[in-house]
Amino acid sequence: MSSLRFPLLRLLALFSITSCLIGSSALPTSTVLTASANTVTVGSSIVFTAALKDASNTPVTRGQIKFCNASATFCEDSAVLGTAQLTAAGTAMLTLRVGLGTHNIRAVFTGTMADATSTSAVSVRRTQAMSVGDGD
Repeated sequence: MSSLRFPLLRLLALFSITSCLIGSSALPTSTVLTASANTVTVGSSIVFTAALKDASNTPVTRGQIKFCNASATFCEDSAVLGTAQLTAAGTAMLTLRVGLGTHNIRAVFTGTMADATSTSAVSVRRTQAMSVGDGD
C-alpha cells in the first residue's frame, strides 16, 4: 500500500508546481488581426494575419493562434476555423475561402507559461457574388 502513495504525491506535486507556474508568471500580450481584403468575391481567398506582442511591444514567437468564428461564445470545437504556429516575427497566418455573406473572425492566442492569452478585436469581412458578364 505504501508504494501507491509516492506516485500520487509526485502527481500532486507536479500539478501544484505547474499550476503556480502557469498562473502567476505569464506576461500580458496583445493580439491584432488584419486581413488581406475587406471584400472579396466568392471563390477568392482571404489571408488573415495575427500579430502578437508582449507588454514591452516585443513580438511573441512561441505558441499558437486559433482563428475562430467570432459569433461563437468560445473559440472551441466547430468555432475554430484553423490554427497557426507563431513565426519568428510574432505573426501567424491563415488563408480561408469563405462563403457568400458577412463573416466575423477573431484571433485567439492560446498562451504559454511565459505569455498570457489574448484575443483580437473582431474582423468583419464580406464575400460578394461574382459579377457575370453579358457575353459580349
